Amino acid sequence: MTDKVPATAAPATTPSEGRGRRFTRGGGEVARLFVLAIADAPLVVVVLVFLFVTSEVWQFFGQIERWRYGAVMTLFLLPTLCMVMSAFAERAASIAKHDRGKAWMFRLVILGRVATVGIAVTAAFTLLGVVGIDRSLTASWIGQSAEEVHVLEHWTLRGQEFVLTEPLVRVASLIGAFAAFSFAVDIFHNRELRERLLADGLRVAQVGATHDS
Repeated sequence: MTDKVPATAAPATTPSEGRGRRFTRGGGEVARLFVLAIADAPLVVVVLVFLFVTSEVWQFFGQIERWRYGAVMTLFLLPTLCMVMSAFAERAASIAKHDRGKAWMFRLVILGRVATVGIAVTAAFTLLGVVGIDRSLTASWIGQSAEEVHVLEHWTLRGQEFVLTEPLVRVASLIGAFAAFSFAVDIFHNRELRERLLADGLRVAQVGATHDS
């Protein structure tokens, strides 16, 4: 007769571990959505790169008044917001009939995913600009002298200067806003992207509602 080995209970998951796993799943889903959007619209990537290396774009947005720059950014962000909200308005209204808090969580998750695309693109082009565009090239593109370029931060590595300039931040942010706008448009035409975004929003909203309860 063989002795029965007592079953051991699975180790309990601590709240911090649970949050870590949810964060990892959420980050992975954002990455998959980002890759899916790029794969579906490769022409958008070409357009973004073209805008980034076009001196006229730098000259215009590098010297435009700040309130005009803000107005241009708003013209990108408001349609993006409206398109994303209208794309999922029916489902959000259905959720709100049962749980208003969950419906708002769902909306915030969807908007957060779109905003993440814009932020990621902004960060990528900012890094590219810091590495590849020096002070003199920036001055040439915006039509100013090197001394007139507004440098926000600079670093020196092995005798090479790397600068973070206001024109770079402006152009990179504009490209990020354009990327978010393009992503919102793509949601309407790419059914797979829309369904995955919907599923992700529902999952995170459900987790948030369960955690709050």
